[in-house]
Amino acid sequence: MCLEKVTLKKIEDLRHQLAKTVYAKGYTNIKTIEVSQELDGLINIYNSLKRKKN
Repeated sequence: MCLEKVTLKKIEDLRHQLAKTVYAKGYTNIKTIEVSQELDGLINIYNSLKRKKN
């Protein structure tokens, strides 16, 4: 599986995890913030991969 597809899968998994965390703990909980930051980082990586490809 190519790196872009792996990254997209991880992004999708984190999006679901973030939604669950927000529902369970709220937007300002430290775990919610950590998951959100991890998701932001993966999205940045994915965007960098897409730019390099083009």
